[in-house]
Parts: sequence; C-alpha cells; structure tokens
Amino acid sequence: MITFDKIINKGDLAEIKIISSQVEDEFCNDDNKRIINIDPGYFNGKGVVLASFKGKDFKDCIEGDVFAHKVLGFDNGTIKDFFHTFPDFKSSIVKDFFIKLIK
Repeated sequence: MITFDKIINKGDLAEIKIISSQVEDEFCNDDNKRIINIDPGYFNGKGVVLASFKGKDFKDCIEGDVFAHKVLGFDNGTIKDFFHTFPDFKSSIVKDFFIKLIK
C-alpha cells in the first residue's frame, strides 16, 4: 500500500484510474494478462474509496465508466467493512494501517 499527501477530489479519481489501467496494460505478460494491479483511491474521515470500472448498485458513478467503490468506513475511530469489501482490505494489517492514519 502506498499513500501520498496530495489531496484529490472524486473527479480526479476517474482520470487516475484510467492512467493506472494504462500502466497495468503496459506490464501484461505474453498471454495479455496483467501482472500488476493498481487500485487508485483516496481516504478521508469517512472511509476508503477505490476506483473501479465495474459498476454495481453499491458504487457511485464518478465519470463515464469509472465508479467509486467505498471499501471501508470510519466511525468514531473504528473501521467497518462491507459485504463487498475486498478480502485484503478486511485484513487486520490494512485496518491497522488506516487506524493509525485517522487517529
């Protein structure tokens, strides 16, 4: 997990997702399968949001075919996950990482 201090808005996330997808494509193997996975997102006092090309009823459209997927929620210093949270984001390592950042 890599974090940056730069503050972005939801609109920036769509462009970042498109660029990161192009980077993933550059590193595909001979079978045209990606060997790296970049999931750009942001976190704030309310939770962790990742960008996705897959629309679902629990995701918000940011722009075009890019959606905001909230994977963790923050509530009074605690972290909650959802049925659609990726398994790695449900891990104690990731949750501890964000707990330290929000306190």
